[in-house]
Amino acid sequence: MTFQLQCLFEGHVLIKVGLLLLKHVFRQDYLEKIPEVLGLLRELIEKKTGMQYIETVLRYIFHTVEGMGVDDLKPIVDENLSEEKGGWIMTLAEEVRNEGIQQGLLEGIAALIEVKFGESGLKLLPELRKITNADRLREIKDTIRVVLDVKEVEKMLYH
Repeated sequence: MTFQLQCLFEGHVLIKVGLLLLKHVFRQDYLEKIPEVLGLLRELIEKKTGMQYIETVLRYIFHTVEGMGVDDLKPIVDENLSEEKGGWIMTLAEEVRNEGIQQGLLEGIAALIEVKFGESGLKLLPELRKITNADRLREIKDTIRVVLDVKEVEKMLYH
């Protein structure tokens, strides 16, 4: 396949995938359409950027479909992709899920700090955003609930 033909083919597939995603993202039959989308993307997996296309689509699915979880996606992925690719995708799905948990915890901590400590507490946000461990964020959130002074939170962050 020539380079131009390959680009046309990939572009056609991407357009079709994008249209399918947009068409079904807010419908109840979205889970039924995921195999169709993955089938289209399977054609690109062996290409250099195929996995990047799949990663983008999965991130989109996880961020737009309310209630979509790894357990919902696993049987669909297993059925439509190779075991190796399916394992990679499930790892990605867990990563996206964890990013969502981290973001939710940070938003909760930010609101809690603002209500409890005002401006002086908000100065801690840049340091808090560096923390990627959800358990550590939960620990900080629980501490904020019970301490009376922002300095106690600072002490926890910097020591």
